[in-house]
Amino acid sequence: MSRKLQLLLVVFAIALVAAVLWPREVERPGFEQRSAVAARSVAAIGVRPGDSPAQTTGQALPFAEREPEPPVERDGAVLVRVSARGRPLALAEVRLYSRGPIDLSTAKVEWRRAGSGVTDADGKLRLFAKPGVYLAAARVQGLAPARREFVRPAGEAESVVALELSPGSSLRGRTVAKGAKKSAAAASAGSAASAPEAVPLAALTLTYVATTSAARPLAAPPDEETTANSDARGEFRFEGLAPGRYRLEAKAPGLASARLLDLLVPRAQELVVELFAASFIEGHVYGPDGRPAKGAEVSAVGAEEETSSALTDGSGSFSLEVAPRLYHLAARRGHEAGASEAPVAVAAGATARGVKIVLGASGGVAGNVVSASAHKPVAGALISVSPHNDNGDSGRATSDEAGNFAVLGLAPGIYDVDTVAAGWVAEQRRGLVVGAGARFALHLELHATGSASGFVRDASGRGVAGAVVRGAAGSTVGVASEARTDGSGAYTLGGLSSGRAQLSARRDGSLAGQAATLEIPEGFAASHDFTLPDEGTLAGRVTRSSGAPLEKVVLLRAFPGAGRGGITGPDDVLIPVDASGAFSISLPAGPYNLMASYSPTSPSVHALVTIEPGQTELKDLLLSDPPEGPPGISGQVLEADGTPSPLAQVAFFSQARGWMIAAESADESGQFQLDRPRADLPDSFEVQAQSRGRMGVANVGPGETQVVVKLLSGSTLRGHLRSSGAPVETFTVTYRILGRSFGGGAQSLDFAGETFELQDLPPGALELSIQTRDGRSGEGEVTIRTGEPAQLDVTLSVSASVSGRLIDSETRQPVAGAYLALDDTRSDTESGPDGRFTLGGLVPGEHVASFFASNYVGASRTFTLAAGQSFDLGEVGLNKQKLAPGTIGVQLRGDSNGVLVAWLSPDGPADHAGIRLGDTISAVDGQPVQGVDDARVRIRGTPGTPVVLTLNHSGSQRTIQVVRSS
Repeated sequence: MSRKLQLLLVVFAIALVAAVLWPREVERPGFEQRSAVAARSVAAIGVRPGDSPAQTTGQALPFAEREPEPPVERDGAVLVRVSARGRPLALAEVRLYSRGPIDLSTAKVEWRRAGSGVTDADGKLRLFAKPGVYLAAARVQGLAPARREFVRPAGEAESVVALELSPGSSLRGRTVAKGAKKSAAAASAGSAASAPEAVPLAALTLTYVATTSAARPLAAPPDEETTANSDARGEFRFEGLAPGRYRLEAKAPGLASARLLDLLVPRAQELVVELFAASFIEGHVYGPDGRPAKGAEVSAVGAEEETSSALTDGSGSFSLEVAPRLYHLAARRGHEAGASEAPVAVAAGATARGVKIVLGASGGVAGNVVSASAHKPVAGALISVSPHNDNGDSGRATSDEAGNFAVLGLAPGIYDVDTVAAGWVAEQRRGLVVGAGARFALHLELHATGSASGFVRDASGRGVAGAVVRGAAGSTVGVASEARTDGSGAYTLGGLSSGRAQLSARRDGSLAGQAATLEIPEGFAASHDFTLPDEGTLAGRVTRSSGAPLEKVVLLRAFPGAGRGGITGPDDVLIPVDASGAFSISLPAGPYNLMASYSPTSPSVHALVTIEPGQTELKDLLLSDPPEGPPGISGQVLEADGTPSPLAQVAFFSQARGWMIAAESADESGQFQLDRPRADLPDSFEVQAQSRGRMGVANVGPGETQVVVKLLSGSTLRGHLRSSGAPVETFTVTYRILGRSFGGGAQSLDFAGETFELQDLPPGALELSIQTRDGRSGEGEVTIRTGEPAQLDVTLSVSASVSGRLIDSETRQPVAGAYLALDDTRSDTESGPDGRFTLGGLVPGEHVASFFASNYVGASRTFTLAAGQSFDLGEVGLNKQKLAPGTIGVQLRGDSNGVLVAWLSPDGPADHAGIRLGDTISAVDGQPVQGVDDARVRIRGTPGTPVVLTLNHSGSQRTIQVVRSS
């Protein structure tokens, strides 16, 4: 299932402005009043024949579309330093781009030219700039351009950016047409696939990816893109490229666009860009009277940025040229709209025929936007509607002075709604089901952003100047807001999401630091001080075992290990690796697990290191080359009708061991392969494939290398709500298929009225819960069978809740950040800084709440709730994990270096004795070890007795005595 991109827009707000705009506190109306307001808003807007699709009410301009005021001296500046071969470079052309808002529907980013000029005799150029996200680029004839993406934090008078120009590299390759691969049946018959043909005159666009993030790169300014065309033989060449990471897109008539997201330059080998044959979707559109609908606009929305549209002819026919994948089809004509009954999957070079769309009254999303506390209208909020879990512009509106909005002309379907307003926390609503001719009444309550302030100090209590403090920006979804500390270590960070928020602080140039969870009050500032541990440097190189240059982006992560000096913060740190494989970063002192791989699902190599304060730890990692010869397993995913299923998700499971071996994606023709030798895979295993809700399973036996996975037809569940109370206006259905090991996560959809319909469901036992907007809830279970419709009635009761406080059983201190599970289902709720938690929306009856926290033994509590009850569990004590008597608190692992210390128990005997993660144990009590099992047996002994270990670390040897746990 495709997902929207994680949006990465930084929007900085000033706390003073938030305070001025903060409305006066008044009594908050109840749900009935709010629903009435929303209903009146829809009625006031009115829907009449001839209304234009995606109608916008109100005249306020969305803040994201306002032209920003040019920066002035009081805003601060960016100082760009340009050099070549280590010397300042005069007269270099510099361009500064500001990354503007990201369109929440299409995930497209807007870049603006923020300034330009040439460097002086010292290679410097100073440009005024406000806080935000920027791209700096410098170029001079004869050298490759240099680019760098950076954040200019709030509170910094001048941000310094260094750009080093170097001789350019070239990238050569050719564009070819990718024919259909051999199917499993063809391969078994011994047939051969035809050789790919050259694609002449393909248009190629190469984009430098300045970010060091492993996430999908965002689009760059058009001025920073490099273009080329392949010749008559399909050959192409780019010259003057700076070393680094690039994204390449190739287009040619009659073929689907090809995108390579992780391309490294320089590259020794020729790059072969394969373009699949384009696909077509054909069908007819009919009016409400059953006659062909001429002039209807038909649009196909697929994953990522794939969209296509066309007008129907006099017979109501349409034909769309599309890239191979799964699409949602909709049609509009005036105030009429319609959609296909099911998504349409079309493979490379194929044509999906017979699609039928019947027009009817269009639907819409309409309502109002108000402040959550004072319940006053919010004008100028931008409301964007897009297909559920896909990128696409289904319509947008801006709230007027009364807070009203309407997005009309929607075809029946499921939509996502994103609401953004300056000074307010962005609101996301996912999975709104809009029926034919229905208007979903949406009441949106926005929370004002807040701020945080305090000090960042080092371990000795001195203020850390220039430290970076980061939190989640409220005005745009998924955004990070940054500030720098002043000379005393003080910081102020505005524009934060109010409520429980995660903040982090780190030294300038470091990738990790200290994290904290705190409550951000709406419109006001929270106070928190950070203490950063001492740091050291981790440096090294990732190389291939063959010695050949890297040709793919390497994902290198450092996972903080438990032990003395370990850091508090994110679970892992992404380490940037350059095109040569080199890396060098500053990290808080402590133990780390390093993991390098080409992708999250490819085989990885591990290493253990301990960073000492003020020291440099050198660690090289060797990645294995991809195995030569045929893949260990290959195959094809087919739809229920036998046609290929493009871009289906495929997972490989070991039935004997009960774990997932790997995960891959099928290509545009439904083909997939796992590039591991067959000998490295279990004799027998299971292959699962999924496309949306359709799922299929196939078993692979000993020696088999080919498999076909056929997806089962999805089923439909219809439901009705039973309640003795007031009629239900809107409600949320959360459901999941029990026992699913792949793609079985919970999903939620919002409905209006008292009925619901879930489509495209895979077979299995389905667990479902209902939550209404006025505080009622219900739940139920039903068995879904392939191709058979199911029915479920759900009885609603007044929701109950449970609360409590998690504490350390020994110290009685609160346990923050523990996650909670209710009835074996993980909740989004975590315990707060004070250890408190609340789980709401619960149905009456018996429940089991489970609590899990790092370094603690899990605990659970069973309780029974009555309708409407607020039950308090009181204090729930969690016990620290304890060592078994006679052990020293280590886990060992064997590799080519010997017996390694792979894990340390926090504050355990080994940790206190000074053993470090990655130490190699060569002897126990003076006698050499003969492997991992021998070391484990001899280290364990009588509780309270000593054991002497001989250790090697980075070439130095030491002997440590450890007292076994009692």
